[in-house]
Amino acid sequence: LQDHYHSPTKGTPDHLLTMEDIYAQYSQYNALSLTEGDLRLVLSYLHSTKGVDIAHDIKGYGKSYTVIKFPENSSGSVKAEITQHDKAIISIKTTCRALHTQVDELQRKVEELTYKAKEFYSKKYKARALYCLRIKRDTEQVLEKRLYSLETMETMLMKIEASQNDVQIVRAFNIGADTLRGIISSNGLTLESVEETMFKMQDVLDDQREVEQAIATGSEETNSMQLPAMDEEELERELAAL
Repeated sequence: LQDHYHSPTKGTPDHLLTMEDIYAQYSQYNALSLTEGDLRLVLSYLHSTKGVDIAHDIKGYGKSYTVIKFPENSSGSVKAEITQHDKAIISIKTTCRALHTQVDELQRKVEELTYKAKEFYSKKYKARALYCLRIKRDTEQVLEKRLYSLETMETMLMKIEASQNDVQIVRAFNIGADTLRGIISSNGLTLESVEETMFKMQDVLDDQREVEQAIATGSEETNSMQLPAMDEEELERELAAL
């Protein structure tokens, strides 16, 4: 639980994990090897004591998943609840994961076909080399479509997270505005009192400015009486000689 909340910038999609995610992240933890049964036992404990929600048979990409949702904080005072929006996010996240796998496989296949085409051509197997190039181009077209789909899904996921963060920001604005209003009213701050204070500040600053001006004028007069006049041209020649 502490490891999950280590990053302070987690959004709602980050609090949603599948059982596969949990196993991938925590099956090896601090030199311990945990089975899926061990992790399910830990999650059951977190569900009863820390507000972690667990739901089974949530539809995702290609199959159903066990979904785990962590609360917004680790205090245990707030319980997580898997909503319909969360289920939609799981569908998007699992689709992105599947698309990443497909993209990696297609990219590997393109590289393999490129290598084979070069190898066949170097051995004078022109027909087989051309065949590899045709398959490579078809694969590249599929790869391009998968990349476009992946970009669309990940952009959608980012927009969902951004919108949920916007809700949190607006909520914080409201709390800040209410707090500020309470502070102002409890301390008797009004437009008239602020203007009166600013007038006083301006009077003080004007007095300070006059004092500083008097000191500066007196210093200039003193220096002019003590220091002999200097030949500016002589100083210029000395500076040039340096």
